[in-house]
Amino acid sequence: MKKVIGVDLGASNVRAGIVDETGIVANFKKGRTSTPENFLKFLASILDQKAAYAKFGTVLGVGIGAPGQLDLAKGKILQSPSLPSFNNFEIVTEAKKAFNLPVFLERDTNVALIGEAWKGKAAGIKNALMLTLGTGVGGAILIDGKLYHGEHGTGSEIGHITIDVTGPICTCSQKGHLEAYLGLAGVRRDYKIDHWTLIDRVEKGEKQAIKISEKLGVILGIGLASLINVFDPEIIILGGGLSELGERILVPARKTAEESTLIRPLKTEIVIGKLGDFSGVIGAAKLVFEG
Repeated sequence: MKKVIGVDLGASNVRAGIVDETGIVANFKKGRTSTPENFLKFLASILDQKAAYAKFGTVLGVGIGAPGQLDLAKGKILQSPSLPSFNNFEIVTEAKKAFNLPVFLERDTNVALIGEAWKGKAAGIKNALMLTLGTGVGGAILIDGKLYHGEHGTGSEIGHITIDVTGPICTCSQKGHLEAYLGLAGVRRDYKIDHWTLIDRVEKGEKQAIKISEKLGVILGIGLASLINVFDPEIIILGGGLSELGERILVPARKTAEESTLIRPLKTEIVIGKLGDFSGVIGAAKLVFEG
């Protein structure tokens, strides 16, 4: 059976694995990386070529999802506020050197949505949005079954829709963006807690942590309402670390979104992604299979 390597480079973690034609992931690994050098070392740990060819069969190529503004034609990360050491990094060229295989590049949130559209919550759906609530807030948009990139390749930057023009500074240096409230830096600023600790305390039933998660859900719902009014998607999928809050963030987000949308009751389904850590890896692999 044909196999490919799927790689999901995120702001905090990098994930990779070998994926077959049915979407099954083998040899999955997850690590933390902050520099291109560490990233390439991580890739090398995924696939020792001689061993991999013997163990997994024919490996067709490598699919990579990467954060920030990309030049897809040149295979380059132009600018990544969450990973500044990757600015102007020719990620496709370097990955080709490492593996001697064809390499395909797409934005990290886009590959997560591709994964969910192939094997997850958006399977069979033509109009869908995805938000990844992690170190930053990423976005992806599927319209009539096709990813939306925009005229200049920077479309789907959902994390940078404005919630309050007088709000706090975002990682992009503008004021009041959704990411400024839900991203890791914003949560630390406003509540003196990080995502992982918040999730852990909510799971333990701590009242203050639950209140924080509900406040975040309300802010998320404000952003979702604008997206629903503009795109009218069948489904909005949430991924990333904060999505692990589950119903604690979903319930207030749905309620707030419904209160602010034009069509009521709310027809757009708002759900947590099915694939979790595997969504980006599976979606990146799909890039290779589709060629």
